Amino acid sequence: MDDYVNSDIRRASRRASLRRGSISILPQKSAEIPWDILERLFMPFLFCHAAAIIISTLLHVFNLSTISTFAVFVWFALSTVGAVLFYHFVKTNENRVKAKRFVEKKN
Repeated sequence: MDDYVNSDIRRASRRASLRRGSISILPQKSAEIPWDILERLFMPFLFCHAAAIIISTLLHVFNLSTISTFAVFVWFALSTVGAVLFYHFVKTNENRVKAKRFVEKKN
C-alpha cells in the first residue's frame, strides 16, 4: 500500500511539473562530445610536438635560427588543426550527401 501511495505522489508531482513547464515532454539531447574530431586531432598534435622539437633543435644546432620549440609547435599546431578540421568537415558533409542520396533513392 505504501508503494502505491508513493507512486501516486510521484506521478502527481510529475504532472504538476509538466504543467509548469519545468520538465519537457520531448526527449532532451544530451551534450555529446565530438569524439571523431578529438580522435582526428590527437595524433597530429603529438606529431606537431615531436616535429617542433626536432626542427627547433636542428635550427639551433646549425645556428640558422633561435626560434623556440613552443613557437614552432604553435605554428605547426595551428596549420595542422586547420587542415584536420577542413578534412573533417569535408568528410562529414560527404557522408551527409551520401545518406541523403541513399534516402532519396530508397523512396
